[in-house]
Amino acid sequence: MAGILSSYSDSTCNTHNALQNISEYACGVTFQFKDSDNPPDMHYGVVSLQRCCDEANQPLLRIPGNTGCEMQFCELPAITTSYTSTIRHGGATETAPPTVTEGIESGWPSDVVSCMKFVYKGDLPDDIVDDISYADSWCVIRMYNDALDPSEVSTAVTASAAPASWTSAAVDPFESMFSSKTASSATAGSTSTSNGCGTYADQKMAGGIRIWVVLGLMFVGVVAAL
Repeated sequence: MAGILSSYSDSTCNTHNALQNISEYACGVTFQFKDSDNPPDMHYGVVSLQRCCDEANQPLLRIPGNTGCEMQFCELPAITTSYTSTIRHGGATETAPPTVTEGIESGWPSDVVSCMKFVYKGDLPDDIVDDISYADSWCVIRMYNDALDPSEVSTAVTASAAPASWTSAAVDPFESMFSSKTASSATAGSTSTSNGCGTYADQKMAGGIRIWVVLGLMFVGVVAAL
C-alpha cells in the first residue's frame, strides 16, 4: 500500500499526527483535493471506509485542519500468528539434526487492509467527487518523532455520521443486486441466512465483481491519460 508521506505532504495535508498519536497500527485512505484553496466539506465519514473499520470494531477517525486533502482512518489491533521453520543440514545424508525455529509474527488484519484498497472517490456524492483528484489507501506503524513542532501534531477526531446522500453514493449496485436475489430466495422458502446485505457468499461475489469494475475504471483512466 502507498505510504502517506510523499512529496505532496505539506501544511495543507498534514500527516504527522497519524504517525505520532496512533497506539500501534493504522490504515486508511487519503482523498487528495484538486484545489486546496477551495476544499470540499468532507468532515463526514466515508461510508465504504467506515464498513472496513467496522470489521475491526474500530471508530472511523479523521485528521482535522487539512485543506489539501482529507485523511480518514482507523487504528487497528495487532494480529499475531505463530510459525515454525525447519532448516535441514546436508539433505538426505545429514548427520546433524535439523534446526527448528518457532516464533510469532505481528501485523494488521489483512481483511481490513484488503477492504480499504477498494475504497475510491466514486464512493462519494457527485458534488464531492468533482473536487477530488484521487484517493489512495495506506497503512502505517506508529513512528516517533519528538522533534516535531507541536503545531504539526494534532489529535484525530471521530468522523461525523454520513448523511443519506453519502450513504446512497456508497451503495454497491452489485451487492444490492445479490441482496435482492437473496431476499427473493428467502421469500420462496429458502433457508439461507442473511445479515441484510445478502448471504456471505453473495457479498463475496459482489465484492469480487466490484474489484474488477474498479480495476477496469483505473485501466480506462490510464489509457485515457496516455
